Amino acid sequence: MELLFPIGAAKGSGSTVPEILTTSDGVSYAAFDSGTDEILIWDGLILPETITGPFTAHIVWSGSSSTTTSHTVRWAVRIQAFTPEVDGAMDASSFDTANEVDDDILGTTAKRGQLATVTLTNNDSMAGGDHVTPMIFRNADHANDDLPEDAWLWGFKIADSG
Repeated sequence: MELLFPIGAAKGSGSTVPEILTTSDGVSYAAFDSGTDEILIWDGLILPETITGPFTAHIVWSGSSSTTTSHTVRWAVRIQAFTPEVDGAMDASSFDTANEVDDDILGTTAKRGQLATVTLTNNDSMAGGDHVTPMIFRNADHANDDLPEDAWLWGFKIADSG
């Protein structure tokens, strides 16, 4: 099962929010700066009862102009999960530890789409029936992130093993 998170439906978190832009065809993407950890978050959703782990995040992204194959972006995904009628206050911030992945620009075509995947080992014990809120950010201050331009986020989904 796949859970798709539209870029146009994302919200910022705090003062570090990537700019949401659209192509001439109306396709939304988020421009994550190279020098600031910017965060996107989606409103929570209730997972179908049939969903089972392990869970993987799929991140479709591109550089804003680079054609150099030696550049890396460090993406991070955090999950907050509440089990209705079991867990505590729904407005408490309880995001689990970030799941991070380095992904390199492949090829020499500017703005070429890349796919980064990361297993959500730290997933706040999310399971079927839970109310889940995902967060994604570019860990731009990590030593491995050396792309000196915006990283454009085009798509984000979470998939289970089922």
